[in-house]
This record gives sequence, C-alpha cells and structure tokens, in this order.
Amino acid sequence: EGVAPPPWAEKALGIAAHYTVWVDIGLLGSPRFLALYASLLQQPPLHEGACHCLRAVVEKRMEPAPKLQHLQSIRAVEMLSAAHEGMVARGRPLTEPFAALVAQCSLELLDVWDRLSQRGGEAAGEGAADLLRASMPLLLAALASD
Repeated sequence: EGVAPPPWAEKALGIAAHYTVWVDIGLLGSPRFLALYASLLQQPPLHEGACHCLRAVVEKRMEPAPKLQHLQSIRAVEMLSAAHEGMVARGRPLTEPFAALVAQCSLELLDVWDRLSQRGGEAAGEGAADLLRASMPLLLAALASD
C-alpha cells in the first residue's frame, strides 16, 4: 500500500476495462484477475481503474442463466462487501466509482432475476433473488454515501 504503482498501471486498467466487452469472460473474470482487482480496490491510486474493470466484468452481456452462474462464480456480492468493509476499516469513504460498481451489480442481479422469473417462474430466479437480497445493505450504503 505504501509503494507507488508503476506509471502505466492506471492505463493498463483502463485498457482492460475497455476491452472486457470483447475478451472471453473466462480470462478477465478468472480467479487470478479477480483477486488482483479486489486487492486494487484497497489501493487509492488504482482504485478507480479496478472499479471500472470489475464493473465491466459484472455487466458483461450474457443470457440470464449463464449470467447468474457468472455472478455466483466470481462471488461478486461477497467481494464487494469485503472491499467495503476494508474501506470502512481504513477510514476511507465510499467512492463514486465503487458506488457505481455496487449499483451496477445490483441492477444486473435484478435483470437476471426478472428474466429468469419471466421464463421459468419464481423458482427459476431464486438464486438471483438471494444474491440481490444479500447485496441490499451494500447498495444502501452506496446510495447513502456522498
């Protein structure tokens, strides 16, 4: 945390966020990249870039069932909750990019729940509903932040 990142690191995160739309989600949504992004959420110089990368990973267009599996496999809600707890523990405010990431994650879960429920009834969307309920405290914290 005390070491300054290399000057190209912010640019690399911007490029990764931009190209996530075209790159196979298995690469940028892999445990290796997710762990890197999660750690960078706690690094102020690279926090914003990590938020943009994670937002691109979360909002990647997919059919609803694979999208739910994707959001469950990357443990999106748990990762963001842990990052929020880390920010609070360090006395850091919730940033606008982090709040936008949290809101986008909740919107994606709502969309998945809606599409699955329309296609297969309430039971089909239950996994999305569970994650959406788990994300509500984090979303409320994001909405309440300055």
